[in-house]
Amino acid sequence: MSVEIPKCSIAFGSVAPPQGDVIDLRVHLGCTKEVSSFEVLLQNWDKKYSPGGTYPITVGMDGSIFIGRGTNVPQIITCRVESIKCESPTPEEHYITVSGRCWGEKLFRRVVTKKYTSQKGEAIVKDLMDSFAGLSHVRDSTELVEDTDTTFTELNYEDTPLWDILKYIAENGPCTQYVLRK
Repeated sequence: MSVEIPKCSIAFGSVAPPQGDVIDLRVHLGCTKEVSSFEVLLQNWDKKYSPGGTYPITVGMDGSIFIGRGTNVPQIITCRVESIKCESPTPEEHYITVSGRCWGEKLFRRVVTKKYTSQKGEAIVKDLMDSFAGLSHVRDSTELVEDTDTTFTELNYEDTPLWDILKYIAENGPCTQYVLRK
């Protein structure tokens, strides 16, 4: 029995480096207390991925990384480029290191000032995702936020981390009513 070698597919904006340019790829998958992150070392001949190059990769670009074996290469992370480091140890070698975090970092970074009155948990979560996180709660026309029987009487937030609000809603259902004032 043999196991196929790992395969990857990377895209940053419209730039899709071929697998042959990938020297090293590390993806850390976070979950509820941290966000996922990545670092990829690319062969950068003729500075093609450098700013001003033929296929420039720049800070702020959105991207995605797929990793798998054989024909099964699922998407592992949707990300944003946060750092680029160009290096050339010798005149013949040219590399670029691209790193960043998944879009989930928006959940940890954003703060919310808003009041919710007599709303169901799923409506609040959808509003938070649409209004503050900029992340979709629909994938391939499937709603990812499940309906609940939890109605919150009043939730009043001022400069509260988005992640803390989502955790509170998830941890305090199902129920009929809750009041939280901060």
